[in-house]
Amino acid sequence: MTVKTGNNMLGDHALIMPERKEPLMPQRRTLHLTDEQRRTLVDYRDHDRRPYLRERCAALLKIADGYSPPWVSQQGLLKQRAPDTVYNWMNIYQNEGVVGLTAYQQGGSRRGSL
Repeated sequence: MTVKTGNNMLGDHALIMPERKEPLMPQRRTLHLTDEQRRTLVDYRDHDRRPYLRERCAALLKIADGYSPPWVSQQGLLKQRAPDTVYNWMNIYQNEGVVGLTAYQQGGSRRGSL
């Protein structure tokens, strides 16, 4: 029996290779912004009084500029975030816009003072 490579032959028998319908690697998520959306995010990033909203807008702008969400979460912000956190910000923005980014409180509950 001989094994040939390159032509899908194994001895005297042809190998039947199933065709892949899905890509080998998942597609990288991107964010496409209109000019108006970009101006709004830049305005919130540069002028809003809430630091968490400025951070979220900065992250979304970097993703729209071509950086990957995992890169932004680890190196593109002042503080490292989990990649899932940045993906959640993307989901919220795509579903609800900037208003959605302001609606979700971050962190746990605060303890009352004595």
